[in-house]
Amino acid sequence: MAMNIFINYIGFEPSVEDKQFLNQKLDQIKDLSPSQATITLDFIKESGRILGVQKIFFGEKPFSAIAENTDVRNLMLELSRKIQDQLITWKKSRFLVDAAI
Repeated sequence: MAMNIFINYIGFEPSVEDKQFLNQKLDQIKDLSPSQATITLDFIKESGRILGVQKIFFGEKPFSAIAENTDVRNLMLELSRKIQDQLITWKKSRFLVDAAI
């Protein structure tokens, strides 16, 4: 089963350059994510600010990050950092459990 990725832009359409940047960051997240995960990424622009919500569904509890910024690139950097921290922590704990068995 392949990874599913869903990206939604509400209230705006990012530039081609911004989309390329977002996809580069998303590729980094995909590399850390379980291969059968589903990734959702929602960007909602309202009153000049953009709310970003990223979730990775795999297993019982999804990984999630929420941030807000006026710039979509800075927003994606913050979301990426938050979600990558969770994925790295998950990988470390998963391998510790496997090693203990």
